[in-house]
Amino acid sequence: MVEYRKSEGCSTVEMECAALAACAQKRGASFGQILYTADSLANIYAHDERDWGKGSLRKALELCIAVLRTI
Repeated sequence: MVEYRKSEGCSTVEMECAALAACAQKRGASFGQILYTADSLANIYAHDERDWGKGSLRKALELCIAVLRTI
């Protein structure tokens, strides 16, 4: 499966959300998560700190609030 996903172009995995989703499923709870990232340490030698995504943080939070209001 790892090679299959690599052939699709995947280079990272997200495990925390998957673990929380599995726990919620096991307990029969509703679950949703919005993943937001603004930085990558995939190549520490070419790391560009930027501004940690401050330009898009507000929009991400507005989207989160809009989703929560529909629940």
